[in-house]
Amino acid sequence: MINAYDLTRRIYDVDLWWEPPRHRFRRWSSYDPAGNTEHDCDKYVSVSTDGKIGVVADTQESGSIVRIWAAGTHPNRPMRMYQGGSSEPFLDAMLESMFDGSFDNRKNLRTGVDFSFTEVRHWPFVKPLMGDFRRAYVCRVPIPFRNGLRIDVDRLPDINAGFFYHVDCMLADDPQEVQPFDGRFSYRDFTVPHAQHIHADPLKFYGDEMLGARRVTAQGHGERVSVFLAAGAGMVRRLVLKLTGVAREDLHDLRLTIAYGNRAPSFDAPVSLLFGAAFELHAFRSRALGYEDGVFQFQLPIPFRDGVEIALYSVSKRPFGVESEVYVLDREPPAGALLLHSYSAFDAGPTPSPFVFADVQAAQGRYVGMAFSCKPYQQEDNEIMVVDGEVVARGTGREDYFNMSWGFKEYCEPDHGCPVQSGEYPWQDLQSGHGYYSAYRLHFLESVPFRKSFKAFFEKDYDPHKVGHGWASTAFLYLDRPQPAHGISADWRRWAESPS
Repeated sequence: MINAYDLTRRIYDVDLWWEPPRHRFRRWSSYDPAGNTEHDCDKYVSVSTDGKIGVVADTQESGSIVRIWAAGTHPNRPMRMYQGGSSEPFLDAMLESMFDGSFDNRKNLRTGVDFSFTEVRHWPFVKPLMGDFRRAYVCRVPIPFRNGLRIDVDRLPDINAGFFYHVDCMLADDPQEVQPFDGRFSYRDFTVPHAQHIHADPLKFYGDEMLGARRVTAQGHGERVSVFLAAGAGMVRRLVLKLTGVAREDLHDLRLTIAYGNRAPSFDAPVSLLFGAAFELHAFRSRALGYEDGVFQFQLPIPFRDGVEIALYSVSKRPFGVESEVYVLDREPPAGALLLHSYSAFDAGPTPSPFVFADVQAAQGRYVGMAFSCKPYQQEDNEIMVVDGEVVARGTGREDYFNMSWGFKEYCEPDHGCPVQSGEYPWQDLQSGHGYYSAYRLHFLESVPFRKSFKAFFEKDYDPHKVGHGWASTAFLYLDRPQPAHGISADWRRWAESPS
């Protein structure tokens, strides 16, 4: 069942990732079909005959909104949501009120619910379900709808009031699977306090100790160290790695690998790229990755069915030491649990071909996020996602994909962030052709399921004179069968360490 209560419980819940795909993903955005990244705003599904109203999402299907991102020179404007073909909106409010705490549920929500049970007038648009990040609005409040959804906004008369937006939805095959939004969910239960605790300390372990988690400690020294080796079925929930004898630049050559059932690794990624250390090494904490005081933490769940080996190895053959803690659940994963995979990529050529950061064929699964590094500074590359041969999402700029706007800023949230950002003013880096950043984005509710294939890439803001420009990434995917990981080329180390 798709309902707001259950979906809210799943915010920041990594266990959603290994569930087999049951729903579909769809995004509406202000992407410019002409491919001009400077004009990725004020594009609508349709516009009223008088030109005053723009439709930003429109479908006859059933499902749930799982993410709204909005930005612009003047993004605040009236927004209305309709479901089931109704001519009366069930939500009618100024867009900004959904993010600044001024939303009035007794005035702006027409759901037939008596909100006298709470003094929280801006419920359910409360932190951490919404926020304002780098001049961008992000709303994670799940809003289920049945038999259709339409969202429209007022188009402002100011010619400079550019409006950028994404509306991400989870779509269901059966309308009866959806319980429509009524605005009342989870106020009197643990859901939002739970999300607030995770938001305050995203690397803290929740719940698994009660399920019999055990700790395995391993020590090693050499060119390759097996961190964890097991037969049969199980699930690794957390890796804690403390490295010795390793300088930051050595992290480029140090790979974290995961192999299932004596096969070739299905996960293979440089430690520096995973933990935002391509250019500098800063402390950060997200729901799945973190680094602090020489300790790396990896919390993407790793289900396995017929054995697994997690290892570190140095492609430069330089010796290193590692102390590790591996938290393993004393229970088998559910039947059909998907397996963690990576797709690492690097591109430093001044070519117009897109930067492909994920490409999976003949498998079903989910795309759940990525770690990304870029140098020199660039932000205006739109992401395109293709599921089972059909484009399901178009972006409006790379910083928009990472839930920011008007450039990157150094900060970290449980689901997105920028551990490293050169300089204080990104526009100066953009204009000078210098600078760099490392960022991450984790898709919790808005993971992208696929049943046959998945391909995702950034369009390039191509300039043949940007010879030193480069992109490096590791995408995180869960697949229904083990496949060899797509590894990163050795050239990426030289690029990461070369002068900006």
